[in-house]
Amino acid sequence: MSSGKTHSIVNTVICSSGCIVALSFYPEHRAEVLVVAFGAMISTIFLSPDLDLPGTFSQKAWGWFGWLWFPYHLIFRHRGLSHVPLLGTLSRLIWLFFAVFCFYMLLLTIWLYAGSDYALGASLNEAYATSSLRLTEVLSLAKQHNHLLFLLLMGMSLADLSHLFLDSFRLPHFFRFK
Repeated sequence: MSSGKTHSIVNTVICSSGCIVALSFYPEHRAEVLVVAFGAMISTIFLSPDLDLPGTFSQKAWGWFGWLWFPYHLIFRHRGLSHVPLLGTLSRLIWLFFAVFCFYMLLLTIWLYAGSDYALGASLNEAYATSSLRLTEVLSLAKQHNHLLFLLLMGMSLADLSHLFLDSFRLPHFFRFK
């Protein structure tokens, strides 16, 4: 099993090399290659399969927001669903969207409660309606650019596959980074 630093270094080398090769063969698909590379680096740094362990490199990369992943590691055991190709990636993305949505709704409620001169229920209903309208706009935008979202997910999944590959065997001592 490799350390978080080893995973990051190997994924960065693979991603950089893959970008160079892909861009040399397909220079007209520059944007698509960069989206895949961006997905791979996001997954390597912030959405590693090891987020199911407390105090990992990826959890520390979240800084103050690392606490968002504490319930995740309580729900998912290490090397369980989080280490299944594609399903693990999707589980972390769903968890992240759920956590961000709950955090947003909490902040919206606090903000409306603190600054409201009239009935809280009416202002909350209005704010939630506006939020759902914004969510509809975001989903419409995602539908227009679904090929880029697919490429982003593909990059994230490739980084996870590299992670799982490194976890499956023991590296020689000169490849380990501490």
